[in-house]
Amino acid sequence: KLVYFAYPLMMPEAAAKVLRAYVENGGALVAEARLGWNNERGLAAERIPGMGLWEVMGCRETEISTGDKGRTELRWTSSTFPEMKPGDALPARWYEETLTPANDRARVLAQFAGGRPAVIESTFGKGKTLTLGSYVSAAAYSSPGETAERFFAGLLLWADVSLPIQTLAPDIEVRYLDSDGGSDRASDNARIIFVFNHSRKPVETSVSVRMAAGDYSAVDLMTATPVALERTASSIRFQTWLKPDGVQVLKVSPK
Repeated sequence: KLVYFAYPLMMPEAAAKVLRAYVENGGALVAEARLGWNNERGLAAERIPGMGLWEVMGCRETEISTGDKGRTELRWTSSTFPEMKPGDALPARWYEETLTPANDRARVLAQFAGGRPAVIESTFGKGKTLTLGSYVSAAAYSSPGETAERFFAGLLLWADVSLPIQTLAPDIEVRYLDSDGGSDRASDNARIIFVFNHSRKPVETSVSVRMAAGDYSAVDLMTATPVALERTASSIRFQTWLKPDGVQVLKVSPK
């Protein structure tokens, strides 16, 4: 549903054909600066995005420079991208790749200082693309912040990605493991859900986990007590309370 290319400077030429077909058939593709600049033999493309991907991304690189001390910002100008608003400054690293729309389906969503186009949204076939003229992922990794969190959350909405796990608490992490379904007993075909509180404060929140249709029961494996579940259209929801750095482990089984 969504492919995000970070540091896409070098890639095999065969991969470009796969990406083209992926977008043409309805996929959502996001690429950071200088997509397909070099192939697997180190040969540089005459036009960037390279290997014909400029047609897919709906834009061309017309200028390239390095931000001051390797830092820059993508200054949002569009009001149509989910979770982002005009005036938002999205931190980025290293390149400032000026991008020019290549067709009438492409439009500018953000700029560098001075008004140079920095982010291009376009469509190709049944799919959609987003080209970022710098390295947003590097900035988000080294210096995480609220604007980057909103951008990546909006990216999922932009690509129509349905989240398998949802919780409103920012410091709560949820993971799960499924059995292989090899047992004849329904209670053995369970999902083990781990909930981690990374905060130094107690947290009470609800957690939703996407599950197949049906009725389920849950038990807290650390306290051996039942946990109440609420069934929604596509998920189960339960309340959790965790002490600082606490962990909860649930076993969810079909009834």
